Amino acid sequence: MRTTSEQPRRVLVVCKGNYCRSPLAALLIGALSDGAIVAKSAGLRGWHVGDPAHAFMVSAAAGLGYDLTEHTGADLTPELIDWATDLVAVDDETAHDLAERAPGHSVFVLGGGIADPYGERLDVFVTTASQIEEAARAYVATVAAEQPATPAG
Repeated sequence: MRTTSEQPRRVLVVCKGNYCRSPLAALLIGALSDGAIVAKSAGLRGWHVGDPAHAFMVSAAAGLGYDLTEHTGADLTPELIDWATDLVAVDDETAHDLAERAPGHSVFVLGGGIADPYGERLDVFVTTASQIEEAARAYVATVAAEQPATPAG
């Protein structure tokens, strides 16, 4: 996807609380990109700063073969916005709020929007995790298609 001399793309995935959707999306985008993307996540509202990911999302991620136990909730800061080459929101409302906080930056909506499972049962989190995985795969494929071809050699 990239040559060793290129810098990895820096993707910031944002949701409301950095508790359910964005932690998994960032983990998957980074994992599925073979090192071409460094992904971080943050929340717009600061509700879960310092907290681990929601237990149901940790369980749903494990069911897909991913370890979300190392996640620590972060608040969206100007420094994170400046760090990112790409801003990715998990839904339209978040994209709107993120665009207001990051004028001049383009905001991509992951998978056309992923519903928030907060307050729902484990099976809803499992469905949401599968949607995030599919959307992350599509995002990584889109980014790969944007990369210049590496000369054979």
